[in-house]
Amino acid sequence: LSLLPLPVLLLECVGRWMVCSGQWWPVSPLVLSVLLLCLLVRAGTGTVSMAAEGQGAHCVVAEDVTAALDRIRALGLKPTPVHTSATMDSLAGNHLFFKCELFQKTGSFKARGASNACSLLPAGVAVVTHSSGNHAQALAFAAAATGRAAAIVMPKTAPLPKQQATRGYGAEVSLCEPTNEARAKAAAKLVEDMGAELIHPSEHPNVIAGQGTVALELLEQVADLLAARPRDDAPEAVASKKPRLDEASRPPIDVLVAPVGGGGLISGCAAYCKHHWPAMLVVGAEPEAMDDASRSKEAGSIQSNPAGKTTVADGLKTQLGPNTWPVVRDLVDNILCPREEDILSATALVWSRMKLQIEPSAGVGVAVALSSEFRRLLDSKFPDPQVRASLRIGVVLCGGNADPVKLAPHLASAPPFPEGALVNE
Repeated sequence: LSLLPLPVLLLECVGRWMVCSGQWWPVSPLVLSVLLLCLLVRAGTGTVSMAAEGQGAHCVVAEDVTAALDRIRALGLKPTPVHTSATMDSLAGNHLFFKCELFQKTGSFKARGASNACSLLPAGVAVVTHSSGNHAQALAFAAAATGRAAAIVMPKTAPLPKQQATRGYGAEVSLCEPTNEARAKAAAKLVEDMGAELIHPSEHPNVIAGQGTVALELLEQVADLLAARPRDDAPEAVASKKPRLDEASRPPIDVLVAPVGGGGLISGCAAYCKHHWPAMLVVGAEPEAMDDASRSKEAGSIQSNPAGKTTVADGLKTQLGPNTWPVVRDLVDNILCPREEDILSATALVWSRMKLQIEPSAGVGVAVALSSEFRRLLDSKFPDPQVRASLRIGVVLCGGNADPVKLAPHLASAPPFPEGALVNE
């Protein structure tokens, strides 16, 4: 048995990929039997599995994220910038690094996952999806870039700029009622009628892997920023002769804050981050009005939002599924849920102070980063004062596809600062 771990691992990877991606062959019973045998052999040989550590199988691993980066680069997706702001640092009481996905093609991180998924499809295969807007535009772009047709189901409440942009990339758009059930039903009919591939906004493993490149880039970019400037705490550390933090094992950022809707973004990011730095804190940001992911973490199973609930963060109305839930359950440490008025306030702050026209879905992560609840979480996770004072927080600004005409009145009436922001009176 001591000679079996390597081939066993290879066979298990093939089996898990087939299960996650839905690629069932006529010999699927045999494949499942082989997968079960692999798990039994690994248990007998002492090979550690995620199940043995109390975690389930995840459909995406760090290597998938690394491979996705090369594919999306080939389609013209370049790194998005990382911005900092002394004003936002002061309001947060922490050092913040903002990953600006509003500058990505199609205006959000979604272009990453859609491009990776389309790159792996056979030539000429049409694609279908349902989306409130950002994934719709992303898949339309990726389909055009890889020479294939795209049909998109969008809720009729999707912002007009998102509908127009999706059509502008060449996709056919069908509108439906703004419910998850209506979207899924309409998309399934298009798949059947066209013989197309469904590229789910958050559940498709290749989409999740593509979204994880956000974290990969952010870590590399912050590492470059830190290498190019003196450490903020260097003079004090030298003067007091206190031990320096272990930079060899410390990640470029200590905490990642990312929005949670369907969970594709945070799942891909968490899979990459936790593989390389298991101690890194991954925090989800979810609207209080649509807090199914937070409640799912508490309950230990997928929870749904009551019918009729909505949020100003329209990109985060979807919920976790069978592929994203295990990753969120096992690898996301906490999920914090700001109020609607705090989301709008944080969005307005970024517009006015950082001059970045983010959408409210991106404002959710900012509201979390500025909250007192987040600072209390950091206090509990990092009790060492020296470590706590030097924490580096990455915040994903997931997109900028807002309808300024509709959004402006809401931003104008929002409180000047979100609750918990450290305002100097």
